[in-house]
Amino acid sequence: MDVNKRGKINKKEFTALLKELEIYSTKEQVDILFGNLDKNKDGDITLQEFIAGLSGLKKGAQMSSELDLTADVLQKQNEVLIKYAHYTTSLILERAEEAAKSNQFKTCFSLFDLLDVTVIKELDDYVGNIVPENFSERYENLKKTLAANRKK
Repeated sequence: MDVNKRGKINKKEFTALLKELEIYSTKEQVDILFGNLDKNKDGDITLQEFIAGLSGLKKGAQMSSELDLTADVLQKQNEVLIKYAHYTTSLILERAEEAAKSNQFKTCFSLFDLLDVTVIKELDDYVGNIVPENFSERYENLKKTLAANRKK
């Protein structure tokens, strides 16, 4: 995904991500999806832009009429966002757990802050399949580990 570790993905990385997630899209669909997520039009999608794109799922019909998207492209966009949200949430949680196990608590705290449980659970309730398996239990265990290490 973020091949060069810049904290954002460009269109080439985005296209590769779609293929990795087995979401097959035409070039036109990729251009539209990428354009919808790249809010500041700098050629990259940041985590913040991605989250903003997720909030757009609830406004799908409105977004479709405003952007004149076909139903197929809108469906593809929702599919991409859901898979990417699941992938990103899982990855952040796994990396935070690995950092905690390695006593890299500064890294773990930073990653933990990216896991906004309220938003993640709200999105999961609305669109489904975003929260990784055992998310709540894993999150609480990580929270306890971090709390114990904040006291030290």
